[in-house]
Amino acid sequence: MLRRSEPLNWVHPYHSWKKNKLGGTCLNVGCIPTKALIHASSVYETLKRDAELLGIQVSAPRIDWKKTSTYKDSVVNRLVKGVSGLLAANGIKVYKGHAEVVDAHCVEVDGEKIEADYIIIASGSEPVSLKIPGIDSNGVIDSTEHCLWKNCPNQ
Repeated sequence: MLRRSEPLNWVHPYHSWKKNKLGGTCLNVGCIPTKALIHASSVYETLKRDAELLGIQVSAPRIDWKKTSTYKDSVVNRLVKGVSGLLAANGIKVYKGHAEVVDAHCVEVDGEKIEADYIIIASGSEPVSLKIPGIDSNGVIDSTEHCLWKNCPNQ
C-alpha cells in the first residue's frame, strides 16, 4: 500500500508526436482529439441539417480547419495540464526520457540514476501498420497523423 508520504516517481517516454507531453496516446493523438473533432463535425452537420427546421438562420455553414484544430488542441492541452496537476498534487515527480531498470528500486533515465520506493514506467504506444493491401497507398493515414493535421485536405 502506497502511503502519501512515500516518494513515487514516474518515468515518461519521449514520443515523436509530442515530446514532453503527459497523457499518452489517448489524450494527445487518440481518443480525446478524435472526439473533439467528431464533436465539431457533429455540430456542423446539425447546423446544415436542422438549423432551418429549428427556426435558426444560418447561411452556408463551413468548417474553418485552423479554428477547429485550435479547438481540438485547446481540449487536449487543458486535459494534459490536468494530468500534470494531479501528478504534482499527489507528490509524484515526473522524469521524461529513455529509461532502463537497474533494479527493483532504481531506474536510469538518460544517464541519471533515480532511486525510489516505487517507480512507475509509462512506456507509451505506437500505431501498428496492419498488413492490408493498399495500406501504404496515398491518402491512407493512421489516427495519429489525422490528429496532427494542421491543414485539412481539399481546402
